Amino acid sequence: MTPSKSIDNDGAENLSLPADNPKTEKLPVSMNSKNVPDITNLYQNLTEHFSLTNQAADFVMIVFNFAQFFDDVADGHEVTRKELDLNLYNCFVGLNTNIFFINNRIALVSVMDLIALKWQGSDIAERNNQADERSFMWRAAFYDLLISVISICNGHEFAIGKSVDVMRFYAETMEDYRKEFPKNG
Repeated sequence: MTPSKSIDNDGAENLSLPADNPKTEKLPVSMNSKNVPDITNLYQNLTEHFSLTNQAADFVMIVFNFAQFFDDVADGHEVTRKELDLNLYNCFVGLNTNIFFINNRIALVSVMDLIALKWQGSDIAERNNQADERSFMWRAAFYDLLISVISICNGHEFAIGKSVDVMRFYAETMEDYRKEFPKNG
Protein backbone atom coordinates (compact mmCIF):
# COMPACT_ATOMS: atom_id res chain seq x y z
CA MET A 1 0.00 0.00 0.00
CA THR A 2 1.29 3.43 -0.87
CA PRO A 3 1.59 5.83 2.05
CA SER A 4 -0.06 9.23 1.83
CA LYS A 5 1.71 12.36 3.00
CA SER A 6 0.16 14.87 5.31
CA ILE A 7 1.49 18.03 6.86
CA ASP A 8 0.84 18.86 10.52
CA ASN A 9 -0.07 22.36 11.62
CA ASP A 10 3.56 22.87 12.62
CA GLY A 11 4.73 22.01 9.10
CA ALA A 12 6.09 18.55 9.95
CA GLU A 13 5.52 15.93 7.27
CA ASN A 14 3.80 12.70 8.27
CA LEU A 15 3.18 9.53 6.31
CA SER A 16 -0.02 7.63 6.88
CA LEU A 17 -1.72 4.81 5.10
CA PRO A 18 -5.33 5.24 3.96
CA ALA A 19 -6.33 2.35 6.25
CA ASP A 20 -4.99 4.38 9.20
CA ASN A 21 -7.89 6.80 8.88
CA PRO A 22 -9.94 6.54 12.09
CA LYS A 23 -13.17 6.27 10.08
CA THR A 24 -11.93 3.04 8.50
CA GLU A 25 -12.24 1.27 11.82
CA LYS A 26 -16.00 1.97 11.83
CA LEU A 27 -16.64 0.13 8.58
CA PRO A 28 -18.43 -3.17 8.26
CA VAL A 29 -16.01 -5.42 6.46
CA SER A 30 -16.99 -9.03 7.10
CA MET A 31 -20.12 -11.00 7.87
CA ASN A 32 -20.65 -12.67 11.23
CA SER A 33 -22.52 -15.94 11.75
CA LYS A 34 -25.86 -14.09 11.53
CA ASN A 35 -24.87 -12.61 8.14
CA VAL A 36 -24.64 -9.15 9.68
CA PRO A 37 -21.61 -6.98 8.91
CA ASP A 38 -18.85 -7.04 11.50
CA ILE A 39 -16.56 -4.07 12.00
CA THR A 40 -12.93 -4.97 11.34
CA ASN A 41 -10.20 -3.95 8.89
CA LEU A 42 -11.62 -2.77 5.56
CA TYR A 43 -8.32 -2.85 3.70
CA GLN A 44 -7.67 -6.45 4.69
CA ASN A 45 -11.16 -7.46 3.59
CA LEU A 46 -10.72 -5.69 0.25
CA THR A 47 -7.51 -7.58 -0.48
CA GLU A 48 -8.42 -10.95 1.02
CA HIS A 49 -12.19 -11.44 0.76
CA PHE A 50 -12.69 -9.48 -2.46
CA SER A 51 -9.26 -10.36 -3.92
CA LEU A 52 -8.40 -6.79 -4.88
CA THR A 53 -4.84 -5.89 -5.72
CA ASN A 54 -3.13 -3.51 -3.29
CA GLN A 55 -3.42 -0.73 -5.85
CA ALA A 56 -7.16 -1.36 -6.29
CA ALA A 57 -7.67 -1.50 -2.51
CA ASP A 58 -5.72 1.77 -2.14
CA PHE A 59 -7.99 3.35 -4.74
CA VAL A 60 -11.14 2.15 -2.96
CA MET A 61 -9.82 3.49 0.35
CA ILE A 62 -9.05 6.88 -1.19
CA VAL A 63 -12.56 7.20 -2.63
CA PHE A 64 -14.17 5.89 0.56
CA ASN A 65 -12.27 8.44 2.63
CA PHE A 66 -13.32 11.18 0.19
CA ALA A 67 -16.96 10.16 0.54
CA GLN A 68 -16.83 10.07 4.33
CA PHE A 69 -14.89 13.32 4.56
CA PHE A 70 -17.10 15.32 2.21
CA ASP A 71 -20.26 13.92 3.81
CA ASP A 72 -18.98 15.04 7.22
CA VAL A 73 -18.18 18.50 5.84
CA ALA A 74 -21.61 18.79 4.19
CA ASP A 75 -23.35 17.74 7.41
CA GLY A 76 -21.35 20.21 9.48
CA HIS A 77 -19.56 17.50 11.48
CA GLU A 78 -16.13 18.20 12.88
CA VAL A 79 -13.21 17.03 10.76
CA THR A 80 -9.67 16.80 12.04
CA ARG A 81 -6.68 18.47 10.47
CA LYS A 82 -5.25 15.01 9.79
CA GLU A 83 -8.40 14.04 7.85
CA LEU A 84 -8.29 17.32 5.92
CA ASP A 85 -4.61 16.92 5.04
CA LEU A 86 -5.01 13.27 4.01
CA ASN A 87 -7.97 14.01 1.74
CA LEU A 88 -6.34 17.11 0.28
CA TYR A 89 -3.21 15.14 -0.60
CA ASN A 90 -5.21 12.23 -2.03
CA CYS A 91 -7.41 14.59 -4.04
CA PHE A 92 -4.47 16.16 -5.83
CA VAL A 93 -1.81 13.44 -5.74
CA GLY A 94 -2.84 10.07 -4.29
CA LEU A 95 -5.75 9.42 -6.63
CA ASN A 96 -3.97 10.70 -9.71
CA THR A 97 -0.85 8.59 -9.12
CA ASN A 98 -2.69 5.39 -8.19
CA ILE A 99 -1.78 2.81 -10.85
CA PHE A 100 -5.17 1.07 -10.67
CA PHE A 101 -6.95 4.38 -11.27
CA ILE A 102 -4.57 5.34 -14.09
CA ASN A 103 -5.05 2.01 -15.85
CA ASN A 104 -8.86 1.94 -15.42
CA ARG A 105 -9.80 5.61 -15.29
CA ILE A 106 -12.17 5.53 -18.27
CA ALA A 107 -14.44 3.01 -16.53
CA LEU A 108 -13.87 4.40 -13.04
CA VAL A 109 -14.60 8.05 -13.77
CA SER A 110 -18.06 7.15 -15.07
CA VAL A 111 -18.84 5.24 -11.88
CA MET A 112 -17.38 8.03 -9.74
CA ASP A 113 -19.60 10.52 -11.58
CA LEU A 114 -22.62 8.38 -10.67
CA ILE A 115 -21.51 8.32 -7.03
CA ALA A 116 -21.42 12.12 -6.98
CA LEU A 117 -24.76 12.47 -8.76
CA LYS A 118 -26.50 9.94 -6.52
CA TRP A 119 -25.06 11.43 -3.34
CA GLN A 120 -26.09 14.92 -4.42
CA GLY A 121 -29.59 13.74 -5.33
CA SER A 122 -29.96 11.98 -1.99
CA ASP A 123 -28.62 15.02 -0.15
CA ILE A 124 -31.07 17.33 -1.93
CA ALA A 125 -33.96 15.04 -0.98
CA GLU A 126 -32.77 14.88 2.63
CA ARG A 127 -32.39 18.65 2.93
CA ASN A 128 -35.85 19.19 1.41
CA ASN A 129 -37.57 16.79 3.81
CA GLN A 130 -38.10 14.24 1.04
CA ALA A 131 -35.85 11.44 2.34
CA ASP A 132 -37.29 8.01 1.64
CA GLU A 133 -36.26 4.51 0.52
CA ARG A 134 -34.95 5.87 -2.77
CA SER A 135 -32.69 8.48 -1.20
CA PHE A 136 -31.50 5.80 1.21
CA MET A 137 -30.46 3.59 -1.72
CA TRP A 138 -28.77 6.45 -3.57
CA ARG A 139 -26.87 7.39 -0.44
CA ALA A 140 -25.04 4.06 -0.74
CA ALA A 141 -23.67 4.76 -4.24
CA PHE A 142 -20.09 4.11 -3.08
CA TYR A 143 -20.90 0.40 -3.22
CA ASP A 144 -21.54 0.72 -6.98
CA LEU A 145 -17.87 1.61 -7.23
CA LEU A 146 -16.80 -1.27 -5.02
CA ILE A 147 -18.62 -3.90 -7.09
CA SER A 148 -17.21 -2.31 -10.26
CA VAL A 149 -13.65 -2.50 -8.91
CA ILE A 150 -14.19 -6.14 -7.92
CA SER A 151 -15.39 -6.87 -11.46
CA ILE A 152 -12.44 -5.05 -13.06
CA CYS A 153 -9.97 -6.98 -10.88
CA ASN A 154 -11.57 -10.41 -10.93
CA GLY A 155 -14.16 -10.59 -13.71
CA HIS A 156 -17.91 -10.49 -13.93
CA GLU A 157 -18.62 -13.96 -12.53
CA PHE A 158 -16.46 -13.40 -9.45
CA ALA A 159 -18.19 -10.04 -8.86
CA ILE A 160 -21.60 -11.69 -9.08
CA GLY A 161 -20.44 -14.22 -6.49
CA LYS A 162 -19.45 -11.40 -4.13
CA SER A 163 -22.39 -9.08 -4.87
CA VAL A 164 -24.43 -9.99 -1.78
CA ASP A 165 -21.38 -9.39 0.42
CA VAL A 166 -20.92 -5.97 -1.17
CA MET A 167 -24.60 -5.18 -0.62
CA ARG A 168 -24.29 -6.16 3.04
CA PHE A 169 -21.26 -3.92 3.50
CA TYR A 170 -23.73 -1.08 3.82
CA ALA A 171 -24.38 -1.41 7.54
CA GLU A 172 -26.87 1.44 7.95
CA THR A 173 -30.42 0.16 8.08
CA MET A 174 -33.51 1.88 6.73
CA GLU A 175 -34.67 2.29 10.33
CA ASP A 176 -31.43 4.07 11.27
CA TYR A 177 -31.77 6.29 8.21
CA ARG A 178 -35.35 7.23 9.10
CA LYS A 179 -34.20 8.29 12.58
CA GLU A 180 -31.91 10.86 10.95
CA PHE A 181 -34.87 12.39 9.13
CA PRO A 182 -37.89 12.02 11.46
CA LYS A 183 -40.00 14.54 9.49
CA ASN A 184 -39.89 12.21 6.49
CA GLY A 185 -41.30 9.24 8.03
